[in-house]
Amino acid sequence: MEGKGFRSMFETLKGVHVTREEEGEYFLKVLIPSYAAGSIIGKGGQTIVQLQKETGATIKLSKSKDFYPGTTERVCLVQGTAEALNAVHSFIAEKVREIPQAMTKPEVVNILQPQTTMNPDRAKQAKLIVPNSTAGLIIGKGGATVKAVMEQSGAWVQLSQKPEGINLQERVVTVSGEPEQVHKAVSAIVQKLAAESAKELVEIAVPENLVGAILGKGGKTLVEYQELTGARIQISKKGEFLPGTRNRRVTITGSPAATQAAQYLISQRVTYEQGVFQTLLFSMALGESGLLLVSFLKKEGRKATETIPTPKAWEAPTLH
Repeated sequence: MEGKGFRSMFETLKGVHVTREEEGEYFLKVLIPSYAAGSIIGKGGQTIVQLQKETGATIKLSKSKDFYPGTTERVCLVQGTAEALNAVHSFIAEKVREIPQAMTKPEVVNILQPQTTMNPDRAKQAKLIVPNSTAGLIIGKGGATVKAVMEQSGAWVQLSQKPEGINLQERVVTVSGEPEQVHKAVSAIVQKLAAESAKELVEIAVPENLVGAILGKGGKTLVEYQELTGARIQISKKGEFLPGTRNRRVTITGSPAATQAAQYLISQRVTYEQGVFQTLLFSMALGESGLLLVSFLKKEGRKATETIPTPKAWEAPTLH
């Protein structure tokens, strides 16, 4: 996605891909009911052009009839500072509240034709589209964050369930209430979006035979790593390898400190597992006498790996 002041960088650091967005530039996706689109765009696009000049934001609206999946509403993508996003949304909310009176009354139409009645409650709603990861931040542990947003703003905030049969990585957040209440709640959500955008995304290639060690029994080790570091760690599904390899993709998301801590824990675990595997191969190669040797070394308080070179600290293969 192109836009003023926005850059997406990919750095290769010891086999790690790091993605960063330029500080201070964020994205906000808003659903726009068809009746409000015209007033937002303006005659010949003059209104939206003026809005971009005044706020410094970049605004893009999906084409007519190009609706967000599962809805009959268009998508407005806004890019800019947090202040700009709030300003643009305030303008959009104002236009959404100006619901045409004729649309609140059922028209007498042929039963075979769709009705054009609009739910008047829509005028009191703001509908935002957020990534699944951000949805989790908005909800918070046990719903604590979303409850706090509602208490502080007075608005009602509801997140959609993931649609069945549709491969969407996003959720729709519906904010309902009076203008000032909606504004406060949306501002809080924009802050969450900004916090998520400021995070770092790191990708590591891990050999297939070592993924189990990172997951742990029932995924326990992976959960512990996430709790310890505060980072989010995802591993590609079984059988999904990086092109031309037998390596699985491990994606780490979080603050720079969190991603670095997670990388360290994973690398230490892999190094340890490689050492255990090397000891096993050593014993198997020596056969029965090797097992006796390992047993003897244990009694002496030594490790079998002391008789062979110690594995070097593991580094993730470079991702291209």
